[in-house]
Amino acid sequence: MNIDIITVTLIALAIIPWLEPLFKSAELPGGVKLEFQELEKIEEEAKKVGLISVEDVSKTPEENKDKSKYYFVEIAEKNQELALVSLRIEIEKRLREIATKYSIDTKKYSIIRLIDALAEKNILTIQETTVLKDMISTLNHAAHGVEYDQRNAQWVIDNGPAIVDRLENRIANRGIIFHGSSYDREHWIDKSFNECEWVTNL
Repeated sequence: MNIDIITVTLIALAIIPWLEPLFKSAELPGGVKLEFQELEKIEEEAKKVGLISVEDVSKTPEENKDKSKYYFVEIAEKNQELALVSLRIEIEKRLREIATKYSIDTKKYSIIRLIDALAEKNILTIQETTVLKDMISTLNHAAHGVEYDQRNAQWVIDNGPAIVDRLENRIANRGIIFHGSSYDREHWIDKSFNECEWVTNL
């Protein structure tokens, strides 16, 4: 029986899972690249800055019934590549809407430059900026036909809605995007607005 090298490599990866932590990625003959730790790393970093909360990812199926409203969740198990690209688009959409709230002209910025612009106005911290850039970069890999591990589908289902919802909640409310002391991290625009004494003729 003839077995090609790709088959042998896939079998080896399947039966030696304890070697996984040693690899960031493994590139197989034919250009197929398996990413092992990128999404897990992004998840941990996002949790540290509050973009993903433990409560969000530990919800019961009933509590998470609204997840299905997102296209990337619907297709995650059928087409991981498209789901990751769709999640990246949803994240960019929310960031541009947040920037618009602060009167930033989003049309002249790429998504990476837009993240920098938000940081320059103290809307994002350095840590948040780093996490979002890493997240966008990782999700961008899906646009180049990379073959992803099956676990990525579950990652999209578990974490995608939490990320988008956290950004969505800030579109209507101006202010710093993520968690922390509301007073210490209040943006100066919001502070001025909240401290203003409004006078009406009514």
